[in-house]
Amino acid sequence: MSGSSTPPYSVWNVLWEANVGGNDYMTTGSYAEYRQYPGLGQNFYVPAGGQFADLPPLFRLSSGPDHMASALPNEGGYTNEGVLGYPFTNPGSLPGLNGIRRVYNGSDHATVATGTGIAGYSDDGPIGNLYGYMRYRTEVEAFQTCSGGAITEQSDLIAGGAVARWWWNGINFINTSDYGRYMQADIFSPIGDGRFFNPIEAGSLISNDVGGDPVLFRHGSPCVLANVSGNVHQTRAVPIDYLLPPPFGPFPKNDVDHLYLYQGIQIGKDLTLGWNGMPQVAQYKTIVGTVTPFFASDVEVPTAYLNEQFKRFYQYDPLSSNPLSEISVGVGEANEVRWIPPQGYGGVIIGNDVGSAAMGVYAVTDRAGTGSRITRLSLANFIDDDPGTVNSTKWGVRAENFNLNVGTNEFRAYIVTGTTADVANIMQQLYAMGAN
Repeated sequence: MSGSSTPPYSVWNVLWEANVGGNDYMTTGSYAEYRQYPGLGQNFYVPAGGQFADLPPLFRLSSGPDHMASALPNEGGYTNEGVLGYPFTNPGSLPGLNGIRRVYNGSDHATVATGTGIAGYSDDGPIGNLYGYMRYRTEVEAFQTCSGGAITEQSDLIAGGAVARWWWNGINFINTSDYGRYMQADIFSPIGDGRFFNPIEAGSLISNDVGGDPVLFRHGSPCVLANVSGNVHQTRAVPIDYLLPPPFGPFPKNDVDHLYLYQGIQIGKDLTLGWNGMPQVAQYKTIVGTVTPFFASDVEVPTAYLNEQFKRFYQYDPLSSNPLSEISVGVGEANEVRWIPPQGYGGVIIGNDVGSAAMGVYAVTDRAGTGSRITRLSLANFIDDDPGTVNSTKWGVRAENFNLNVGTNEFRAYIVTGTTADVANIMQQLYAMGAN
């Protein structure tokens, strides 16, 4: 169970900005309503009602030809059409909140985030000093790029800052067909009856589970820190639940209009490319900060889904007489290979057919007696697993049955990229130098 007697998440509404008749921008919390019109896409996440003390409503008003969002129920003689959500009044209530503002063109009001606007509209000021999480309208991806050694990595700010591209020798390894993929961390914390809280760095299953335009209904986790300093990339996300099942929320699972956000958690990475002067090595520190303890949890620290050309699987044990061994991995989640290196030092590798490109992850597990929090490595194969999904393969680093303590929890792994032979040789070097 989670260490809290109340749910560690809160329910948030998604707000879109539709354009009614071509000359009336209208804020809506209904994707079904939004789809009736063209528009700007997602604008904000704001809390649904009844979860935080003393949060004021954000209203939608109408004069007939003009809709506008307002902190007042009847501003300017406009008719009240209902409540859009309950934004925060203090920007410091949660990390990364953005101000909700109005713009005006002389006949029409529209809702925007602080620092953004609409061509032909002038700033009309803040809406009651209210704050939510800004979204990215119709952008598909918003990359922040970091390079070091032989690697260039791109993290997607729309998807919590999770790694969306990993380039070596002109090849991208990472599959991002939905928010459950990417290179990222997540938590599985038991609720009971076989169900889990599942806060995830990138965003929810809704990104791949509802028809229509996925850019407009996807739920990406808010990215609240994104910083590149030389070859070091730091990101943090306030995670969304990947798939929170009923009855733990007031709305159906995979509801386009609502999401489950863990306001007391931050998940992210401190990623160093070209670590220790090794151009094909990246040190990946998974960082999980929480104000609520999570007991007996499984934490992926991290995992990555690779594109389908990477489908030869290997285990690497630097203490074996035959350190690199190719293995067969059956299709589907049930056939995942769970591997604990016999003496606690090792890696898993996925390469292409000819060995000219491969990615692996090296880690030290608790079996090595070093105090490592990592318990195992894994490999999985999703090629031809489901005709409705994109083919991919997966490697993972896992801390199982782990108690996430209040404060900051850190896990270290090393990602190695190159030819299959390169990756194996570099893992031997990592062992020899005592990387942990």
